[in-house]
Amino acid sequence: MSQASPQEERQWREIRRRVLRTGITTPGDASLTATVLGSTTETVLFSTTLTANRTLTLSTTNAVNGDSYHILRTAGGAFTLDVGPGLITLAQDTWCAVVFDGSAWKLTAYGALAAGGSSAYTTVEDEGTPLTARSNINFVGSGVTAADSGGKTVVTIPGLTAYTTVEDEGTPLTARTTVNFVGAGVTATDSGGKTVVTIPGGGSSSISTITVAFTDGDTARRVTVSDGTVSGASKIIVTVRRPDTTSDSADRGYLYTANVVRIGAGQFDVLITALGISGEDVTLNPPSETITLFYLVA
Repeated sequence: MSQASPQEERQWREIRRRVLRTGITTPGDASLTATVLGSTTETVLFSTTLTANRTLTLSTTNAVNGDSYHILRTAGGAFTLDVGPGLITLAQDTWCAVVFDGSAWKLTAYGALAAGGSSAYTTVEDEGTPLTARSNINFVGSGVTAADSGGKTVVTIPGLTAYTTVEDEGTPLTARTTVNFVGAGVTATDSGGKTVVTIPGGGSSSISTITVAFTDGDTARRVTVSDGTVSGASKIIVTVRRPDTTSDSADRGYLYTANVVRIGAGQFDVLITALGISGEDVTLNPPSETITLFYLVA
């Protein structure tokens, strides 16, 4: 059997080198020592999220002039990938190429991975706290949209709108950002995830009373009523109630009229007049009783 020539030996050595270096080496979340004609192929891909700083050590064992590595990092994680060590530190979605010059490994090229080959975000945070790195980001929520515009991912999160329409007895009002509830006794509170507005029914007015004595022979009286709720713009309703009687025969048959004749701050005047029924002359038989004046201030 003839011995191979030096040229044939070089050819077979190159074929063996190419076969052994074909494929992709994926170290995972770990450092690696790359050795030519060992278990490391020419392409090395770091695709697993790094949980600590990692190193790709380029061994000179078996390396000859012209040997090369193509190294890619698609992996996330807030940690470094040191190639060489000392030639370059790769961030997520970057690559580099190195060549052996006969004595040492040299960096010949590096850059960012092409769009579509990996994710575009290195870190996603929730109010400053980094989340686990993923290849996809999904935006959810009512009205939330995400679009690619001007070379950027634009996420639109609509502002909170609590009220879409405010009406006054069925008629829509102009839309505003603030609703203010006013009025005597009106309250608005946040309770049970809702805005609760309490509007007292029927207003805050109530019926008040005073007594007026017709016991000295008079048939008319002008009475001043003091009430702190009264103002010059108040509306006042008055009426009179006579004492209860047990029968018609015990009733002398008086009728009283009451008229508001003056309204001022904190008081008002009422003129009360006694009238006879069936033509009875009240000046001859004046009432001798105490009546009750009812009034309502609005």
